[in-house]
Amino acid sequence: MFGDEGVELLLQFLSGDSDKFSSGLGYHKLLLSSVNAIWCCVSIVNQDLFLERGGIPILLDLLEKCPPSMQNLVLGALLDLTEDARAVPHVVTWRGKGQKTAVSLLIELWRAEEHAMGVKRDSNHVMTGNVLKWR
Repeated sequence: MFGDEGVELLLQFLSGDSDKFSSGLGYHKLLLSSVNAIWCCVSIVNQDLFLERGGIPILLDLLEKCPPSMQNLVLGALLDLTEDARAVPHVVTWRGKGQKTAVSLLIELWRAEEHAMGVKRDSNHVMTGNVLKWR
């Protein structure tokens, strides 16, 4: 599907300046296409290279700063990549802004999604009210 050069190019682009992604110059579409290319084209043959070159931390960095409209695609790519047990140590050792861990990032995203859906919780953190209000 994709040679080593393709993996290198994708990683180089994804680790670039994230401010460009929201500049309105088409970078948003290019970013979506790049994440989609990882999802579709990184295979067993070149997944080792993707992991060795820091692909998982790059995707987690991207997840931390991308807009909510892109998070599902990045999460999907990460999910598929972490089906390989060799990817898990890369997730566990990742640190984001302020030494944030992958677990804390995922919890933050979960809470933001609940808030966007209007999920209410009581003092014991149990969901209350209408919890099936979808956007």
